Amino acid sequence: MNPKINVEQAASKVNICENTARKYLLNEVRLPSEIIDARSPRQYLTRQSPFDDIYDEIDERLKSETEEGNFVAKELFEYFQNKYPEKIPDSQLRSFQRLVKNWRATKGKDKEVFFKQKHNPGELAQTDFVHLKSLGIRVDGVLCENLLFHYVLTFSKWEYFELCASESFESLSSGFQNAVFASGGVPLKHQTDSLTAAINKNCSRDHLTDRYRSLMSHYKTESQNTNVRCPNENGTVEVMHGHIKKSIIHALEMRGSYSFKNYGELKKFLKKLNKKKNSNRHEKFLIEKKKLKPLPAKKLPAVKKEKTKVGSGSTIRVGKKTYSVESKLIGETILAYLFSNRVEVWHGDKLMNSFDRIFGEVSHKINYRHVIKWFIRKPGAFENYYYKSDMFPTTYFRIAYDQLKKQNRLSGTKTYLEILNLAAFNSEDKVNKVLNSLLNSQEEISFDKVKKLIEADNPVDDFMVTKVSEPDLSDYDNL
Repeated sequence: MNPKINVEQAASKVNICENTARKYLLNEVRLPSEIIDARSPRQYLTRQSPFDDIYDEIDERLKSETEEGNFVAKELFEYFQNKYPEKIPDSQLRSFQRLVKNWRATKGKDKEVFFKQKHNPGELAQTDFVHLKSLGIRVDGVLCENLLFHYVLTFSKWEYFELCASESFESLSSGFQNAVFASGGVPLKHQTDSLTAAINKNCSRDHLTDRYRSLMSHYKTESQNTNVRCPNENGTVEVMHGHIKKSIIHALEMRGSYSFKNYGELKKFLKKLNKKKNSNRHEKFLIEKKKLKPLPAKKLPAVKKEKTKVGSGSTIRVGKKTYSVESKLIGETILAYLFSNRVEVWHGDKLMNSFDRIFGEVSHKINYRHVIKWFIRKPGAFENYYYKSDMFPTTYFRIAYDQLKKQNRLSGTKTYLEILNLAAFNSEDKVNKVLNSLLNSQEEISFDKVKKLIEADNPVDDFMVTKVSEPDLSDYDNL
């Protein structure tokens, strides 16, 4: 090395400190990359472990762990704290966690291995359902508890999702068919988890439900399902569930609101988001689309049919739920068509009723218009009516009923039923506005008063008018 070299200038040119430059320019022949640290790893502890006295107990506890679940290090730490009070301070938690981690890495049981899979274009599609309740979306002021049907082509990650009410076969059938028609082709295989809508109760791969088998046969697709409690087998769609939720939350934040006027508006929002997410997968999707099988000439109807007899309470029970129908059908046998989101009631070749299908914990849906005429004749039956909760269309009707009962316990029920009858055959919206106005003004409610306001040329507004004065901004200017 030339001793005349200016070490300071050399260090500046290569952007290192002067001491490092002096080390390699004047003393060290080897390059930094050629220097190997010959020091062996430290084999001793810098201090004695605070858990040496109870290590054997810790060892026994960790050995007793089962494959289904391991002890949480913090909970185990608290267990020994309770067993040996004042001996193990909280400050030793991190040391204990390191001890448990090292024990599991050196003495613990073998962990399950997950094998990365190779996906071929057009070969496999996975489907599942995503719950939206945790996102806090509201439709017309009510928390949205609906689900998303989620379909993913595993090679290109092209996805399709649509709003549905439950994990029923009708939702599965409708979602799958809409997805394959949207993608322009059918995959060789379709995989779902152990849905009761598709797989019989024994969860055997060889025992599909008849309706699901017919659906797959119509599209000439091989069906397969995951094992029970093995979501990793449906890994692609499971991972993309999290991406969907994050994308929805981000889109809602950019929108500036989590509220929608109706479900039509929410569906448009989701459709736009779906299109945006797929736009980034266009190239791979074109490759996959060429491998998809052709679509059938038409879709299968996603509907379930049930025959039932209308009971004496003007109700039917279909899909394990109770609905009301027109009282003229009492005693008649009707045919109910259960679609993914609605129910149609047919008598012979005539459509008698059509209403939204109910899901979840709600077990009944009674339309007060079907029975109000008979409650007017039998007001005494209202107090203990089994489906009484369905007789209050809005909160204002419920409050009005309670107030009428306070005003006159004997005639209060009859007055409320007359008001409800007015809503059934005139305008529920107008009656609701009148009740809102009377309750806000703390006026006494009566049938004649409600009827008079309904028939007025200028019905009352939905809400009381509140005047808000213009704020004075001079204080902000001064600040």
